[in-house]
Amino acid sequence: MVRQPIIALFLLAASHPVNAATPFLWQQGTSNTGLSAPALTLLATELNSLSSGSVAVSSTGGTSGVFTNANTGQVIWSPMVLTLGSTVGAFQTGGNLSCWFLQSLDGTTFENNSAAPPRAPDAVFPVPATALSSTAAFLSQGLVRVPALKFKILCQNNSGQPLNASGNTVVLAPTAIQY
Repeated sequence: MVRQPIIALFLLAASHPVNAATPFLWQQGTSNTGLSAPALTLLATELNSLSSGSVAVSSTGGTSGVFTNANTGQVIWSPMVLTLGSTVGAFQTGGNLSCWFLQSLDGTTFENNSAAPPRAPDAVFPVPATALSSTAAFLSQGLVRVPALKFKILCQNNSGQPLNASGNTVVLAPTAIQY
C-alpha cells in the first residue's frame, strides 16, 4: 500500500529536474485573440480638443467613468493603446500623453481629478515630434499595472498641441499572463 504513493512521488520528482524553470506564457484569451476580456475604451470624447497642459477624466465609459476589475477581466498587467486623430501642428519633442488610474477604496472617493496627481504616471504614450496627417495609434511604454479597486482614469496632454476634435481614444487591452 505504501509503495504506490512512494513510486508515484519518485516518478514525479524524476520528471521535473531540480533547476527546471516554469515558462510564463500569454493565455490564448477568448477566441484566441490574446485578450481575457473585450478591449475596454477608457477615454474617448473626453479627449476631444484637449489643449496641451490640460487634463481629461473618464466620464462616459464603465459606469459614469468608473471602471471595476469586472470590466478589465481581472487582469493584473495590460498594454494600453492611444489613438489620436490628425493634428494641425507638430507635437513638441518629448511630447506625450500621461495617464493615471485614480483609485477608490469605497467606490465613491477618488484622488483629486482636477490636476495630474503628484506621483509618476501609470501609463505614458510618447508621440512623435511631427504633425499627424491621419489617425495614428501609439502603445503605452510597457505593460500597465491594472488596478484591482474601482478606478477612473485621468490623462494629461503634454504634447505641445491640442488634440483633434474627434478620433481620440485610450483603450485597455486586458491580456492575461499564465504563470
